[in-house]
Amino acid sequence: MPKVVCNSSPLIHLAKVGKLELLKGYFTEISIPEAVYRECVIDGKDREDAKRIEDATWIRVVDIKNIDLKKAFNTVLDEGESEAIVLALQESADLILLDDYEARELARTYGLK
Repeated sequence: MPKVVCNSSPLIHLAKVGKLELLKGYFTEISIPEAVYRECVIDGKDREDAKRIEDATWIRVVDIKNIDLKKAFNTVLDEGESEAIVLALQESADLILLDDYEARELARTYGLK
């Protein structure tokens, strides 16, 4: 199975409509950085979609290592998108799920799909 990293919006939107499990049908595991976990679960505290994401055992939170690269990306992207791209590079991900155009373009410049 491919290595996949995901940003907040795809998780939140699928969880809101009760379709988070669609991702599990395609990918056995999805990695997210701490900032994405914070946006999805901590900031969404007491919401049903946040609980669905938190309960998804196939979503794993991974610490990013390249803080300098994250800081550089933060000048043009939000923290969740920046960390997701850094994590995808760190994990040599086969795929990154992003809804933001600028984030997708930046990811492509680094060879991410």
